[in-house]
Amino acid sequence: MVKKAGLFVSLISVLLLMFVLLNSDLFTKMRTIFIDGDGSGHYAYLPAIVLNRSVDFTPVYQAEKSRKSADYVGHNYHNEHGITINKFTCGTALLQSPFFGLAYVISGFFGLPPDGYNVVFQYAVGLAGVFWLAVGLWFLVQLLRLWRIEKKVAIGFALAGTLATNLFFYGFVNPSFSHVYSFASITIFYYYSSRFIKKQQTDDFYRAAFLLGLIVIIRPVNVLSVLAIPFLAGGFSSFRRNLFQLITWKRAVRAALLFMLALSPQILINYLQTGRLMLDGYQNEGFYFLQPHLVDFLISYKKGWFVYTPFMLLILPAIYMVYMRSLGQFAAFSFFLVVIVYVFSSWWNWFYGDSFGMRPMVDYYGLFILVIAMGYQGLKGVGLKRLVIVFVGFTIFLNLFQSYQYSTGILHPDSMNRQSYWYVFLKSAPKYRGAIAGGDEYFYGKLNEPPFLTTLNTIDQLPVNWALNEKSVVYSPGANSLVIEQNKEFIYSPSFRFAIPDNYTKDSLVYVRFSMSYCEKQENAALHALLVMDITDKVGQHVFYKAFRMKRLPDEEKDIWRQTSLGVKLPPILPGYKEVKLYVWNKDQGNYLLDNLGFEFFRY
Repeated sequence: MVKKAGLFVSLISVLLLMFVLLNSDLFTKMRTIFIDGDGSGHYAYLPAIVLNRSVDFTPVYQAEKSRKSADYVGHNYHNEHGITINKFTCGTALLQSPFFGLAYVISGFFGLPPDGYNVVFQYAVGLAGVFWLAVGLWFLVQLLRLWRIEKKVAIGFALAGTLATNLFFYGFVNPSFSHVYSFASITIFYYYSSRFIKKQQTDDFYRAAFLLGLIVIIRPVNVLSVLAIPFLAGGFSSFRRNLFQLITWKRAVRAALLFMLALSPQILINYLQTGRLMLDGYQNEGFYFLQPHLVDFLISYKKGWFVYTPFMLLILPAIYMVYMRSLGQFAAFSFFLVVIVYVFSSWWNWFYGDSFGMRPMVDYYGLFILVIAMGYQGLKGVGLKRLVIVFVGFTIFLNLFQSYQYSTGILHPDSMNRQSYWYVFLKSAPKYRGAIAGGDEYFYGKLNEPPFLTTLNTIDQLPVNWALNEKSVVYSPGANSLVIEQNKEFIYSPSFRFAIPDNYTKDSLVYVRFSMSYCEKQENAALHALLVMDITDKVGQHVFYKAFRMKRLPDEEKDIWRQTSLGVKLPPILPGYKEVKLYVWNKDQGNYLLDNLGFEFFRY
């Protein structure tokens, strides 16, 4: 026990040192924000319930909106029977709560506002991520040792599996997201499940049941973790035998009660909010089970699991080693892996928005590292083992380098492709930060063809609802027509105005597809030109503003006419919204020409 405690102290000490270094030297100054993106939704239960003493998330949403830019639409929150609900479940917040309480006390001691978001609370969430990463790694080592993996191999692969994968990113860079908490809880669940199967101790079964409930309220889809139990049991046949021999009715009832006890915080919150015990917070989101993005999910440049986490390629030969050892275990593990890849790749946003690598897979890294370590230990010959070690070293370097690239804006959070990936590969110079522009916005649904509104401005004739500065119109021999010149004097293109119909509501889903031709008179003159969507209300106030780069990557082309296009979503239309204005803003005042500006408006 003393040795095990010493291992945990060593782990937490190393991880804390890394946390301090990463959030000072690497980013050149101390970070002040850890609660962001989806993580702000997971965390929001704490300020809502503890500070506001309410299950209505309206104050939290309004506070977040006041800190965000004009394009913030609060996608984490929905209105349900007059109150604002959180689409995420409360499990992550529960695991963060001790650190939240500590931050509350420290804030009061130093006279800081206990608002849940000052710098002390931000670092409390950062430290929560480090703590649960350490817990997950400690149990991972115990899980590997339980499976008779040598101690040095177990510790080595636990650390390598952190440094060489995006578990590192979600432990240190985005610790408010749910993934490091899911990794820890699922790894502990697998440890106690394995102990119960191997040692048949009832307490381990009860611990596993409670942990499964915790896993569900951290991230409901992770109930799929139970599908790996047949692998841990030695295969489907062995699992069936153990199921009836080890799980009596008495054990099953007590385990079910513990599972429900773990779920009870979310059930209670749901009931207080809506009067219902079960609630699906993911409105206008879902799965395309008949259209999974299996190949994209695994090997695309956009977000492919094996592309951004090549360490996990080791799972392929490791599965073969499992096959050589036990056909039953091979079948059970292969079934589990196929199911989770299929399910995750069927999500409407299969690349999971702004994220580094394929983040839903992080939750299961404990199991994957177990399989990889089993494969490594089963290798015959020093040469093969050395080859694996060299490969692991390369993947550690690549993962840490690309984590830095993502953190500094060199890797785009959701719009990478083959060209952009190799353009910034192993590049770290400041000029590459923000060099890659975003692509089409993704949406859940299907476009209703044809568009309900189409407009094309050829410059030669001005269509209805368009406005332009006639002084910016010039003749282009290359286009053989009149075009728009944008430069230091003319920084705004012709603008199109769309009057929002009175019957539009927040549920009116509209997608706009933009297209045009452009010709740069200087290299990269249009690199930072922006397509602007500006929405005003009936009194002329700007209520929504968002800008999109129209050129994807820097290049050396000039005096050539090229096509570009972009698809964007209109935000939810709220009462009082009057008009959408669309135009190109020559932000850097480069010299380029525009022609054939077009917009198509679709319902979806």
